[in-house]
Amino acid sequence: MSKLGQSVERGIFRKAVELFRGGAEVLERDAPRPPVPGFNPVHGAGSGSRTRLSAIYGHRLRIGGSGFAVQQHLRDLELLPDSFHSKLLGYFAGHPQGGIRIVDGRVTDVMTELRGVHPRGWPAGKTWDDVLGLLDPSTNRVVLGGKGESGSVSPAVHEVAEGLAGWAKNRHMPPDYRADAMAEALSIGTNKRSTGALFDGYYTSLLHGLEPRPL
Repeated sequence: MSKLGQSVERGIFRKAVELFRGGAEVLERDAPRPPVPGFNPVHGAGSGSRTRLSAIYGHRLRIGGSGFAVQQHLRDLELLPDSFHSKLLGYFAGHPQGGIRIVDGRVTDVMTELRGVHPRGWPAGKTWDDVLGLLDPSTNRVVLGGKGESGSVSPAVHEVAEGLAGWAKNRHMPPDYRADAMAEALSIGTNKRSTGALFDGYYTSLLHGLEPRPL
């Protein structure tokens, strides 16, 4: 995909999140933040720079690096509303290793058992080493890397959406209540978004279809 195409897609992603969060609200990434209590894995204990994500996730957010991809993953996660993060935290709490791990290298630097492994149904020559993010359902853990490929505009949002779907399934929700709809809405794979209007429609459906019946 061209740089122009990527820029357009990210603009649509940003606009859709604005719609999801109410439109008039200033995006978190653009607004200055007051310090909040808690440990910030980026800057370390005792730092005056605190983030909303650190306040929400605490030790379940682990960041190893400060490269461009790491910062992009964090910016994308910052765009999601608190209600999303609080539900996701419930999913992570179901396992001692549950949480979000973000690294500069490959996801297989964290999940070394997947190095060189060819996922079933993937093209020949492709392995887990080639992906930018994955969800490990055995530990309720999302791993995001700085090297690899993704078919989504935002690998970070895609993977945490999969985690939210897991949260809904763990609560034995009826199919029509499951957060699978939210996962699909936030996956934003290029094969699911043919136009900006359709993409915005996913968020509109989410906002009016799920929020009136709190998860």
